[in-house]
Amino acid sequence: FLDILLPGEDGLQLAQKIKMAFPNIRIAMLTNYDLPASRRTASKFGVDRFFIKDSLNWEEIKKWVVSILDNPRKKF
Repeated sequence: FLDILLPGEDGLQLAQKIKMAFPNIRIAMLTNYDLPASRRTASKFGVDRFFIKDSLNWEEIKKWVVSILDNPRKKF
């Protein structure tokens, strides 16, 4: 789970770096800023899910995490 706004670094750029180093890792982006450009960039950088903080659905997050646990791409 990454936020778009992080102290000292852009969360989207960090997601790109993480995916380059660990292509099989899954990343969820959390943000208060639901901007189309941010969603496009997140998708381009390999972010798997995009959650808006103001409308978080904990059941949806739980299902996503459980799906990862049930179907891991690769164990690290």
